[in-house]
Amino acid sequence: MNALCLRVNGAARPLGDGTLAAVLEAEAVITPSVSTPSVSTPSVSTPSVSSGARGVAVAVNGQVVPRHAWNTTRLSAGDEVEIVKLFAGG
Repeated sequence: MNALCLRVNGAARPLGDGTLAAVLEAEAVITPSVSTPSVSTPSVSTPSVSSGARGVAVAVNGQVVPRHAWNTTRLSAGDEVEIVKLFAGG
């Protein structure tokens, strides 16, 4: 694994923009929200938790990341991200 990669559920992935939100978006856990630009502020798209994120837990380097911190958590090369999706069934 090169210096610009991290591991997601054991698989090498590019670091991308270095945010947990980008990783979760790539793994279809969250979706980008649509923002409306205004004259005074530029348009900024902030990922939001999708309905598919219910029952999802995320850990970075063995530490659980609370859902409210998914959008602000920064990642570094070599970090290990684990995404666990719960589902009912037998």
